[in-house]
Amino acid sequence: MVEYAGLPALQQILHTPQTLDESVADYYFAVERSNFLRLFGENGVSKVLIDYLADRQDVTILVPGSDGKLEKGPFLKGMYSPMEVVVICNEIGTFEETRDSIIDLARDGGLPSTDDRMEHKVLAQPRAPLSGYKGETRHSWPDRILNSKLVFGPAELFEQAQDQVFQEWRSIGDVRSSVKGYLKQFVATTRTGEVTRRGETHRHFDLDTGEIFYDENNYVLGLKYGPIRALQVFLAKYQLETGARAQGETNTVRKLLTLFPGEDEVALAYQMALRIYHWQQFETKNGKPAYVQIKSQELRSITRPILDFIQRKSTKSA
Repeated sequence: MVEYAGLPALQQILHTPQTLDESVADYYFAVERSNFLRLFGENGVSKVLIDYLADRQDVTILVPGSDGKLEKGPFLKGMYSPMEVVVICNEIGTFEETRDSIIDLARDGGLPSTDDRMEHKVLAQPRAPLSGYKGETRHSWPDRILNSKLVFGPAELFEQAQDQVFQEWRSIGDVRSSVKGYLKQFVATTRTGEVTRRGETHRHFDLDTGEIFYDENNYVLGLKYGPIRALQVFLAKYQLETGARAQGETNTVRKLLTLFPGEDEVALAYQMALRIYHWQQFETKNGKPAYVQIKSQELRSITRPILDFIQRKSTKSA
């Protein structure tokens, strides 16, 4: 169990009714703190890497995804949800050496379980833009740079990578098309509760009944591919279009309120969505049904503020 400032975060998610109230924010920021300590605490990831790779100053190591956003569920350990790693470097050989060292360190227990398929980003390599997932711009995730936490290496390389991502947005049409396509998809799912993959429709939630479904084996992930991803991708797209750096914030709610002060209703909706998603992950991990039933109006109080916000704040190029 993760505790911070007297708040047992896991107990709260399991034993508090699924309603929108102030405890949702308490839970969210307890999760943020537990993630921060795992990365930057006394025995955290950053400290381990600094000690283990002290002689490697030619790479920068980032942690993206839910780890980088400080939003990973406090109970997701081991191979259930391995930590992703992105290595920023100037040449591929440097990455390979660093990758092998990190894998060895994780296998020896020095780091949290780490995804062996770690990604490298070689700076100033035109054939493999940083925005593309493994260089493929038709599947661009600039978010993996914008919302990563720097855990090792020179900040200058990280800043150079961020600058390059902003430049790629302006110069590479595939990057813009990819991000806009993802946002369109996630907004549509937030509006309908459904997504179609390879001709097959999957229902993630039902706005009329308040049902929220979860089945990882069939790509049914509750509120993740609806309101959670919609807000995350919108904020990244807004940053890329406007050049806003959000004071270095990677946490979704802190980024939201930095870029758009006063959007507390949107923040609360996102916090509730993530809380329910964490609960469903936890139930699945323990071999239990992860089905959630809340009131229809409660579910709409999650989706509607996020949809309205994205519509209000979209730039002309959206």
